[in-house]
Amino acid sequence: MKVAAVARLAATEALRSRLVPVVALTIAVALGGLAWASVGDGTYPGRVRAFLSWGTGWLELVLSLTAVFLSTTLAQALREGRLVLLAVGPLPRGLLPLGWWLGTGLALALLVAAAHGLLWGLARVMVRATPAAARAPTERVLSSRGVARPPRPDATPALAAAARQAQAMEAAGELADLTDDQREQVFEWLERAARERTRAVARGRAMAWTLDGIDPDPAATAVWLRFRYSVRDAAGQRATGPPRGRFSVVPEGGGGVQLEGRWASGVVHEVAAPAWALEGRSRVRVVYENRGEEPAVVVFSEAGVELLYPAGTFGGNVARAGLVLLGRLLILAAIGVAAASLIDGKLAALVVLFVLAVGAGREFLLESLEAFTGFGAATPALTALLRLLILLLPDLASCDVAALLSAGQRIETPDVLRAVGLDGTLRALGVLALAAVPFARRELGAIR
Repeated sequence: MKVAAVARLAATEALRSRLVPVVALTIAVALGGLAWASVGDGTYPGRVRAFLSWGTGWLELVLSLTAVFLSTTLAQALREGRLVLLAVGPLPRGLLPLGWWLGTGLALALLVAAAHGLLWGLARVMVRATPAAARAPTERVLSSRGVARPPRPDATPALAAAARQAQAMEAAGELADLTDDQREQVFEWLERAARERTRAVARGRAMAWTLDGIDPDPAATAVWLRFRYSVRDAAGQRATGPPRGRFSVVPEGGGGVQLEGRWASGVVHEVAAPAWALEGRSRVRVVYENRGEEPAVVVFSEAGVELLYPAGTFGGNVARAGLVLLGRLLILAAIGVAAASLIDGKLAALVVLFVLAVGAGREFLLESLEAFTGFGAATPALTALLRLLILLLPDLASCDVAALLSAGQRIETPDVLRAVGLDGTLRALGVLALAAVPFARRELGAIR
């Protein structure tokens, strides 16, 4: 109960502070402005997609900064002596940061719920304000669709083919005058070309993908094939027009449906098919046939062909987006509370801002370390240490919520569990436990 008292105190101080009302007003004004001014690609569905993308990104930024400054108010409360009675009372002093984190988390949860409720409501208003002729495609933006993807292709054959071609060029003396860096560039080009050949469909040929894990809503009436390809002519140059093609969606046991048409090059397409074509199966085989009259080659993107199917509601997807964000805010708040219990509030805020920056750019930083050589002979050891530090910090960009919401794609349960369960709970409690021991040993004079 003493932990609950600290949590109640922290939540009350947060909600009564100037920060929370200012943040709430800022979010409301910004989302309203985005809903009114969003343009996107100029279409009505594009406007809604742009609003969802920019609005979700804005919420992540503002609420992440809010978590930084709300959590570090613990340092000010300790410095002003407002928590002295709690620190010397029956509550074990090491549990005081836990209570403060719980109260801060409650205030953040209220902000997340209100912000995402407003995001959902404004998106609905935008759809209702759409002219009747464009309402159906705009309404489809506010959806929650699962995605079945083909397995990633094995890169070994492409690498072997590139190596054989490089050896042949070496034997013919074509690489004799090249530097090591140029040889590496040639091999990378050969590898890309070999990978591309595995995704190419010449005239009169076909390519197939197996998609598994399909679980549409029982009331679903349509599913969609999503793909993108480029078209090359016989000389390997970009062709002007797409060839006629045919997709076959074949569930286990046979049956299915065929879809014919010409689809433009370099554009992401979503081709609708009746849901009954799946025949209730969770695995299907999708076959593409190049039926063009000219000798054009179709080269699919590395993602291949994906199958999208209705899975849940837009409101549920917005709620999952809110949970993912809340999990990230909770780990940031835990780091802020832990740091504020040991050091000055401003330094604690800098620590959390550092974690926020590294966590948001984790993949970029890891890729940069692979090519970094600035420390000379000490580079391997130092980059290994930096890589370990980055991996220990939470990954705050593993699930691109803004992109998923704007694409009408379902935010998967594992992403929610990872954000709330792993980062927002287990990691957060671990950070607070590490801070509890030195905080319990601090003297009140030092805290004040």
